[in-house]
Amino acid sequence: MRPVSFQAVYESPFHIPVAAWAGCAAAVVIAIRRRRMVGFVFFFAIVCALDAWLTGPWTPLAQDSAGSTAAGVSFVIAGDLRWFAVLERAARRGWSIAGWLVALGLSFIVPVLAQIARAAGLSEMRKIFLVYELAFFALALVMHYAILPRRLPAIGAWRNFARDMTRIEIVQYGLWACADILLLTTQSDEAWLVRMVPNLTYYAFFLVAIAALAPRQDE
Repeated sequence: MRPVSFQAVYESPFHIPVAAWAGCAAAVVIAIRRRRMVGFVFFFAIVCALDAWLTGPWTPLAQDSAGSTAAGVSFVIAGDLRWFAVLERAARRGWSIAGWLVALGLSFIVPVLAQIARAAGLSEMRKIFLVYELAFFALALVMHYAILPRRLPAIGAWRNFARDMTRIEIVQYGLWACADILLLTTQSDEAWLVRMVPNLTYYAFFLVAIAALAPRQDE
């Protein structure tokens, strides 16, 4: 009997959307039990669940259609918005309209860079993914080591929380980039296993970490 490949598991609905949905549900339960960022986690759990459905193997959208492309771009921006929103919340010591607007603007930086790469002639999707991943990895490093130390409170639970969530972003995009480099250079089946880790981090673990690690409002 031929063993099941990692690529087959990666492309199966048990990876996306089923595992993603389970992670989103777990994040909501944890947030409710801890009474931490319940509205934030619930909203983005719905967004991630829709993302996993509409961009996964059970999507009702036709492949390469305008609707499929719009959904993919919108959900990527929404996924990155979660992190930027957490950073703004920590830096401003509270939620604000200005903070959300800044977070939304930051969420467009890397997608715009990826579109510039496409306009310059890059057409292979795996390479476009890699450009996005490397750009976001670099951005997360800059945020962690250069920008956050200046913007966050000198001490406190929200400072530590924002830095922890940034480290998750660095690992997530770093693993995505490593997986796609392997797929482009070796096409090894193990690369699909590597890619599953940041996928599930993006769809589920990031929200679970927010629910589990978020400080109280007044900390």
